[in-house]
Amino acid sequence: QVESPVVPQPPSILHRTFLPSGDVEGGPLLHRTLAGRSADGSLIAIGTVRVADEGDRRMAAVRAIIAPSWRGRGIGRALLSWQDATALLVLVGAPGEPGVIGVPIAASMVDRRRLYTAAGFSAATRLEVVRRHLGDSPLEGRTSRVHGEAAPGWCARPLESGDTDAVLELLRDLPDPHAFLMHALTHAELLALVEPGLSRVVLEGDTVRGYVLVVPLASRPGADSAVILAISLPGAAPEVRDGVLADTSRTLWSAGYREVMLALTPARAREWARSLTAQSFQGIASDPLYTIELH
Repeated sequence: QVESPVVPQPPSILHRTFLPSGDVEGGPLLHRTLAGRSADGSLIAIGTVRVADEGDRRMAAVRAIIAPSWRGRGIGRALLSWQDATALLVLVGAPGEPGVIGVPIAASMVDRRRLYTAAGFSAATRLEVVRRHLGDSPLEGRTSRVHGEAAPGWCARPLESGDTDAVLELLRDLPDPHAFLMHALTHAELLALVEPGLSRVVLEGDTVRGYVLVVPLASRPGADSAVILAISLPGAAPEVRDGVLADTSRTLWSAGYREVMLALTPARAREWARSLTAQSFQGIASDPLYTIELH
């Protein structure tokens, strides 16, 4: 896991973050990975720097994993020093607003928070983590319509290959200033990694208005959890958002999942706060996002 012990990262996300393939157009402007090995060749630490343009701002997302038995020996400081130097080469002098280096750190990881604070990072905001247990009985309702007569003309359906351009346009037109730093994934990478049958596209009539992008959590045997990587439905009425979450939960339950988790940036937390409460999501963590802004 990388960011939080509360929400483990699916293997597909870890692979893309640390060892990306080159098969996705619209990947990061820069990707660098540094691996540390012991004398016998075992991998004991790995760090990465991924840089992308988010709106008018260039951002560097940094991540690191260190084997527990090797922590406390200065490896974290060495990785962070390399990450800072690598990110600065790309960020300094970039056009637009000042660049940002950022990393989310679980609130419980006190030593790691101290390490980044000592390096000049500060907690710019918090990422809210919520979870819903879907239970062992079928969720009420089977229709794909969103909230019946309360939202005429709206529906949700699985993500299809022909939806890619419309979803990418929504992601670009409504940029979330913290989304890239949260996942270290570009918009195109998000779409390449999600499970189409579990994800939902929300339409008003024939027009794509929003999305729920879902990936299974298969980091442990028998896992029956899924993670919502991105969710947005700008301008929709509250009952439409309620219906979209209910539809997503029905889809996951029908596919055998019994738990869904979601990490929210401040922008998405405000947008979905009422509906998450109405759909029985509960907060399980509030993790700080540490950043350095380059002026």
